[in-house]
Amino acid sequence: IPKFEIISSAGVIRLIYNYSLDSPFTEHSQITDLQQMDEIQPLKPALKKVPFRRHDFPNRKQWQELVKLALRDFRSGKLKKIVLARKSSFTAGHPLDPLAIFFQVRRQNPQAFAFFLQPEQGFAFLGVSPERLYYRQRGIIFSEAVASTRPRGKNPSEDNRLAQELLTNKKEISEHNWVVKDIERKLSSLCVA
Repeated sequence: IPKFEIISSAGVIRLIYNYSLDSPFTEHSQITDLQQMDEIQPLKPALKKVPFRRHDFPNRKQWQELVKLALRDFRSGKLKKIVLARKSSFTAGHPLDPLAIFFQVRRQNPQAFAFFLQPEQGFAFLGVSPERLYYRQRGIIFSEAVASTRPRGKNPSEDNRLAQELLTNKKEISEHNWVVKDIERKLSSLCVA
């Protein structure tokens, strides 16, 4: 069985790596070499513009009501931290190429950590994050927590001032510590110290 296969079918190009389960996945140097995959230009499909419909859950008015409730609970001391997120569902007019979307998103966010999983045809989980969600090297798991942000300054001096503001603000420090503890709690059920 070849170690690598490149299969082209119906306009989709796939790179397949066949490996033995006799040794840990991370010990396969060929896989770690694929981190340079950006250099493989021919495998990057072009992303075409596709019309789509967008639906947000909850809708804007419902989300604004949730914000009001959260602010009330903060004032009363009932809440210390909350992330009010919304789900956006996009429906395209025809099937999308998840690999093309992945490469486009990655090109637009070169400093972010990108991930792509496609467990089966027709389903994909992909995205980019400013923080490393998960990295494993041998038996060690690495993760990062970024709980607060500031806009970039107009010059290096302003950048430094904003950075110091993040590092010394009690609210920001408390929020960051909460996120770190939450990650530790979640990983502790999967790891040993």
